[in-house]
Amino acid sequence: MSRLGCLKSSFLLLFLMSFPGLADAQGGHEATQDVTQLSIEELMGMTITSVSKKEGRAFEAPSALYVLTQEDIRRSGATHVAEALRMVPGLQVAKVDASTWAISARGENSDFANKLLVLIDGRSVYTQAFGGVYWDFQGLPLYDVERIEVIRGPGGTLWGANAVNGVINIITKHSKDTQGVHAEVGGGFEDRVFGGVRYGSQINEKLSYRLHTQYKKRDSSEFADPSQPGHATDAWWNLGGGLRLDWEADSKNHFCLTSDISRLKKDFLLQEPTSTAPFLSSIFGETKGTKGHVLAHWTHEFAPDTVSDTQFYFTRYDRTSSGLVEENYFALSGEAQLRTKIEEGVEVTIGGNYRYTSLDGFNNGTFVVIDPTEYSLHLGGGFIHGEFHLIPDQLRFFAGVKVDHNSFTGFEIQPSAKLLWVPNPKHALWVSVAKAVRTPSVVDTGVRYLVGVDTGPPVTLIRLNGSSAFESENLWAYELGYRIQPYADLSLDFAGFYNQYGDMETAEFGSVGFDSDLGAVVQETNYSNLGEYRSYGVEFSGAWALFDFWKLNLGYSFLKIDADLNSNLTASILINEAVNRYPMHQIQLRSYLDLPFNLELDTAFFFVDELRVHDASDANADFSKYLRADIRLGWRPMKNLDVSLVGQNLIHEHQEFPSLLRVSQQKLERNFFGKLTYEF
Repeated sequence: MSRLGCLKSSFLLLFLMSFPGLADAQGGHEATQDVTQLSIEELMGMTITSVSKKEGRAFEAPSALYVLTQEDIRRSGATHVAEALRMVPGLQVAKVDASTWAISARGENSDFANKLLVLIDGRSVYTQAFGGVYWDFQGLPLYDVERIEVIRGPGGTLWGANAVNGVINIITKHSKDTQGVHAEVGGGFEDRVFGGVRYGSQINEKLSYRLHTQYKKRDSSEFADPSQPGHATDAWWNLGGGLRLDWEADSKNHFCLTSDISRLKKDFLLQEPTSTAPFLSSIFGETKGTKGHVLAHWTHEFAPDTVSDTQFYFTRYDRTSSGLVEENYFALSGEAQLRTKIEEGVEVTIGGNYRYTSLDGFNNGTFVVIDPTEYSLHLGGGFIHGEFHLIPDQLRFFAGVKVDHNSFTGFEIQPSAKLLWVPNPKHALWVSVAKAVRTPSVVDTGVRYLVGVDTGPPVTLIRLNGSSAFESENLWAYELGYRIQPYADLSLDFAGFYNQYGDMETAEFGSVGFDSDLGAVVQETNYSNLGEYRSYGVEFSGAWALFDFWKLNLGYSFLKIDADLNSNLTASILINEAVNRYPMHQIQLRSYLDLPFNLELDTAFFFVDELRVHDASDANADFSKYLRADIRLGWRPMKNLDVSLVGQNLIHEHQEFPSLLRVSQQKLERNFFGKLTYEF
């Protein structure tokens, strides 16, 4: 085994296994559009909110933006929000095992992609404990999602730290649009059982609400190693429920309250480095987790051109994993912003935010140690962002800066500037320059973790240590985009980018000595910030309505990363692994076909290039290029009843992303299931 072949990614996988656990972006209720009936021209003109933290047309967004509508999600057959994100051109979405996804934009992918900010109704689900998102905890009902807005590229000026390579904002429906009962149930080969019930009603014409509950159970994946037949012991289930309450107090005030609670359980089978032959010990156990949140949001209109948004929310979760690691997490956040028109053609948004995070209850052993065992973290700051109409209806300039202060590195500054030219309603050209930062997490500063073993002689355990001197990673991004809609039934979107990363995370050799607690010689390695690299690429998406009954969506992305490897061997290996886990080329083609007799035939093809993985600690690891095909046949025998049959990954079973602490790599199997949906 390589001395440091699994430093960073193996650590992140362990923690994924160890911890199962703005009403819209601006909090206000906009007139909901029935996207199932929108033409491509209307879709390009639909209202989005994530790019500038205000309502705007998707066609005129000065960012690499893609919007997944509720119709896209429904007709994809996806049962989890992570699977739905496969449809976004330019995102890297890979499944590691039955409950683990690696999701990022423009590289730096891992089980915990720490440069992608994910929001649900403006509420961040990024954890400061380990950096990234617990996707197994995000079990929101997909039928309540109005749309998912995905920004590829930095969003730190408006959204703050960790919005480096992208922002995903999942926006749920206003409760007025979810009246009555919605019930669905399904099951099959891998998605064994899933279902949910939602009930919505109005107390009066101004006050509406909905309640929901859902359950999912997924079968274990299978080992890729043919000598290890059977399941990989990673089955999981998730049970949850929640509510949303909307109150239109008057024409100038909207209040929203959301809350949910969920519980999950999952099995795991991992490897622990040991100092005696065969130098790896299998660990079987189960992970249990509970999470919940409450969010309150208020939108107030002082005048037609002056609007404020204020929100408060808290999040709590507990995750334990069979005595390996335990985490108790609590975060309280407050955010406020005011948008106003200074004069004709000049609009300014100012805002501030504060978050308090408490982490404690770390249950440390010899394998993983978190020191200290309790953290109290503070993150606060403010931003100002301006929009200037240089030529009315044609040329706009956007500029802003965000200043934050965090408990690890102090002050961080994230500026941006963008220019948008719309010479006529069919063309839009934009350019952007922005800086973004990824602030340290508990892992970067306080972890001590056994990541491997050198069989010697002498036999030496390798331990990775956090550093209190760890600095924020940073990015300068340069982007260029062009949108064209030559016909009402055809739209094309192009984006190119060049990214310069600095102070990237590496690991350096430290001392070698005998550890009496472990009873072995230990090679220490320590986190540092010696990495630099560049990435560049292009992204394309297109939508074409051939006929009223047939629509096609096409996507392509190219990504290339060039790393400056530090002369220190450890740093070189770590950077090399981090920057090479990405597909250079990705292609997707999706077809939505409406047939007679209320039938729907939906197909999707995904080509994903190989991952350049140097050491997956498994001779059966094969992350070569693959072609995936999904198909869905839907039937509406009556207005309120939908029956569908779904097949996923039909061409061949394959591996998508390395699972370095597993006893063996897992493969993605073919999946078939049926689903019945009824509304009344």
